[in-house]
Amino acid sequence: IVFNAGDVDSDLNVSFWWDSQGFEADFGPHGSQFNNPVVVRLSYKDADLNGVVEDSLRIWYYNENDELWEMSGQLVNKNEKYVEGSTTHFSRFALGAD
Repeated sequence: IVFNAGDVDSDLNVSFWWDSQGFEADFGPHGSQFNNPVVVRLSYKDADLNGVVEDSLRIWYYNENDELWEMSGQLVNKNEKYVEGSTTHFSRFALGAD
């Protein structure tokens, strides 16, 4: 997560949980809202893509209201092995292909 000045109104103690098997991340405090979009970067450095084309990787977040996964980012850095997106809130995120 990359924050810039003005993205949050007060101090924020960030928590992070990462499932390296399912490539899911949960950022907290859950539901925190930001004044501006912040950058989310998830690594696939140690992933076995099992035939998945790197260019098809995306960051998805789980929309709890609609109970579905929505795309949050699609910038793929194949040299450093990460996918980057943005968000205006903390939620559950995952790497997946489109």
